[in-house]
Amino acid sequence: MLMTEFYRQAIAKVENEIRMAELERDFKKVAKLMGEKSRWEDRARKDGVSF
Repeated sequence: MLMTEFYRQAIAKVENEIRMAELERDFKKVAKLMGEKSRWEDRARKDGVSF
């Protein structure tokens, strides 16, 4: 449960940053953040956390 919440918060933070970058039309930053989000999701899956 604790790890699940940790990953959810980390992913939510990155998703919020993605939304802000999209509003600023900084698509280079959006691409970087989407990669970061993907890494968090992969890490969560490897740790056996399901969403």
